[in-house]
Amino acid sequence: MSSILCGVCEQTSDSFNFGALSCNACAAFFRRVIASNRIPKVQCDRKCDLTSRILRRLCSNFRYQKCLKIGMDSKMVKSGKPEEPSILEELKQSYRNPEELRRQTFKNDGQSKLVFFFEEMNNLCRIDINLIMDTLMKTFTRLSSPMQNNQHRCLISNFLGPFIIVDQCFLSVDSEFTILADGNYVYTRDLHEHFQSSNQGDSKAAETSLFLAPYWKQRRNIMGRTFKELKMDVSEFLVFCALIYWDFGLHEQSDECIEIRLERRSRILKELKLSEQSLRSENDASLRIGQIMLALQMVQKSVSMMEEYKTISIIYDLCAKHCPLFQMSEGGL
Repeated sequence: MSSILCGVCEQTSDSFNFGALSCNACAAFFRRVIASNRIPKVQCDRKCDLTSRILRRLCSNFRYQKCLKIGMDSKMVKSGKPEEPSILEELKQSYRNPEELRRQTFKNDGQSKLVFFFEEMNNLCRIDINLIMDTLMKTFTRLSSPMQNNQHRCLISNFLGPFIIVDQCFLSVDSEFTILADGNYVYTRDLHEHFQSSNQGDSKAAETSLFLAPYWKQRRNIMGRTFKELKMDVSEFLVFCALIYWDFGLHEQSDECIEIRLERRSRILKELKLSEQSLRSENDASLRIGQIMLALQMVQKSVSMMEEYKTISIIYDLCAKHCPLFQMSEGGL
């Protein structure tokens, strides 16, 4: 049985969108044009080959005209479909799930303790990554559909390492310690106790402390300070996480993935704008959104540092080379 093709770009069609057969990427493009109330300017002779990913991204006007020609209806964008559910509300509900699972899994009972052995934190990270995959990541994956599985994996591998970092910073915003997922903590100003080993014969522990102390210091000064200054609420934090997840410029990211990412980022930022405007004046809301967006640069710096210290750990055969955060950082931001 032959595939049904999109009437705009001739890629495999997903379904009827706004009255015409099209792929998800072209449907998202049409929705954005209508929502912006600005028709793209003519920049060609309207004979571009829209089967080319490059040309259809560059020639917006011809792509828009082709959408109209195959029967896409702007009225269906504005009123023909029910209002889309709030991404932010779905993420808030999903974020409650790992919080509850953490309480059930780690059974801390409010009795926090200093983590003495780095193996404890490594094991904790492995468990927590599985909890996140079963909760928050399922929501992100559903919100990013339809998308090929390899593209979902691309977004997930890029997201998990940075998420663990920012989640720890969010949990630690009112503390001088780094609070972990199980409620226990690491005192990063003095790592001598933390970088011990449960194996008394492990001579690498002290060496690991020497090499990785600067990493913890810089992470505290960069990400920790940023979060303490911003004091994000849960809504702002989850928008921040969503912007990390729907990142751009990733290796082997498909055109379809880029289109979906753009549409999701646009929606979540609009929801953040409405949320901030309900709490602040228009100018203060704009300033707050700008501060949150600028903080994304700090995540990039933290991930770059993680990559550098992962390399050091491998070269010097440090025990930290087995840290799940180092392993997850391979996706980059």
